[in-house]
Amino acid sequence: MFTFTRYLVNLVFSFIEIILLLRFILRLFGANYLAPFVAWIYETSNSLIRFFWGAFPNPKLSNDSVFEINTLFALLVYTVIYLAVNQLLVFFEGASSQKTRH
Repeated sequence: MFTFTRYLVNLVFSFIEIILLLRFILRLFGANYLAPFVAWIYETSNSLIRFFWGAFPNPKLSNDSVFEINTLFALLVYTVIYLAVNQLLVFFEGASSQKTRH
């Protein structure tokens, strides 16, 4: 049971981190908002970083290029949350296997 749950947690957090990393790279290189893939990444990631928006200034490097510190911070926070959830699942998986042995 817990192995499947850990698999789902890994899948969800991997998706979140890939989307955020792609957003950071696209914003850094000033990707065109009108490109469908770029628009999809921005729309998908907006809900993931909404909570972090405005925490730090996002310096503009050129007309279209932005160094999104908020996105990097969101990546860090989601990674810490993932590690905590994963460790909790490992803990409960170990506790569950200990009960079945006795």
